[in-house]
Amino acid sequence: MDLNRSIIRSEVRQALEEYMQSNTNRSANAGETGRLEASPQNTSTSTTSQRLNSEIGQVVNRARDILRSNRSSFTRNASTAFQNGATSAYPKRPRLSGASRYGNVLPKDVVKTVVLLENSGSSNEYPLKNDTIMCYAEVDFVTTDDERLVRNKIVGALKTQIPDIAPDDFEFVKVLGKRVSTPVVADGYNWDFKHVKNLCGQGKLYVRL
Repeated sequence: MDLNRSIIRSEVRQALEEYMQSNTNRSANAGETGRLEASPQNTSTSTTSQRLNSEIGQVVNRARDILRSNRSSFTRNASTAFQNGATSAYPKRPRLSGASRYGNVLPKDVVKTVVLLENSGSSNEYPLKNDTIMCYAEVDFVTTDDERLVRNKIVGALKTQIPDIAPDDFEFVKVLGKRVSTPVVADGYNWDFKHVKNLCGQGKLYVRL
């Protein structure tokens, strides 16, 4: 805006200087001739005034055109700069689906103490006693283990103490407050590590023959 005002001032100043120079020249010519007839002088003065008014009007119109042009250019540049700045400062991030957000979770190793209990002959809840505990084993699980891997790892750890044990020879039980209970699950329930971890929490994992 300051640049536009300077341009307008310059154009108007130039027109005024031309007007003043014209008056000076006219006065000098009048002094040299000594005398001029009234009607021609009035006619010349009127013509000069009209010409200067026309020139001033042209200057003002030209200044207005420059102002409009600069204003349009400034508006376009400001809009472009704002759009570019907004794009670079706040880039759009692609939205991730649930599968993409959690699909890259790395598997973790988890060590659990497995306790093998003897068969009590009852599926009802009963107290945990020391004489029902057959053996202990430390088993290395991975958070992505399915049921087959969970059972095979338990068997692999228990075989040193019970050589004949097989992956399907035991069931998973819950021990809470020194009491053993059989969890109620649907047919075909998958005892992968996620569900095994939910069953035992931070404590020992109990299985029963």
